[in-house]
Amino acid sequence: MTKVLTLTKTFGIALFGILFVLGSTTIWHFAQWRESPLALSDATTYEIAKGSGAYQIISELSERGIVTQALYFRVLIELTQTTNHLKAGEYKLLPGVSPAELLTKFARGDVIQHKVTIVDGITVSELLGQLNGDPRLERLPVAVNAANLAAYLSLSIPFVEGYFLPDTYQFERDASVATLLIRAHQAMTQTLADIWVQRDKSQLSHLGNREALLTLASIIEKETGRTEERGQ
Repeated sequence: MTKVLTLTKTFGIALFGILFVLGSTTIWHFAQWRESPLALSDATTYEIAKGSGAYQIISELSERGIVTQALYFRVLIELTQTTNHLKAGEYKLLPGVSPAELLTKFARGDVIQHKVTIVDGITVSELLGQLNGDPRLERLPVAVNAANLAAYLSLSIPFVEGYFLPDTYQFERDASVATLLIRAHQAMTQTLADIWVQRDKSQLSHLGNREALLTLASIIEKETGRTEERGQ
């Protein structure tokens, strides 16, 4: 009986030792994997669709060969408690990025910032055509045009021409044209307000309101364009 107990105890110790070694090896391997570069030879993009869960993201990354240890990535998500914090959007993945860095990027929402430029002198109709034709943006309804744009965007302005500041704007993929136009309008409104405050220090003191200032700027812009056309 004593011999049996001794053998059982010895076996238990040996089994514990084996499990300890295996566990330690697995932990070491996981720690190495977490900080090692992913299987990316070239830069690529990956988009987390709205409503995607952690397991779906892991599955898609595995199918594309970006993540080769799906179980480890699942464990990493659980350990960092980011299961419900992975933000939708389009991401740029560069060679050398580690699983830990990738997960941090997803949790921060460090998505690609696209750019679009509203050029000087563009009409609202031309601007709508430009933005609605950009595949990175969510276009306006077909019925929206220059004539009803102000009402659609709920803008309290007498006219729309000239009320969108020419500038370069950053946006995330699938941002709406409406949101972009509102930003451009707010930027123009702020610019007009800043100029209006300084009007007494310039030759604009005779203008009655900001709309008159905008109209004057539009006339000058058109006349400048005509002069340039005649000079060509």
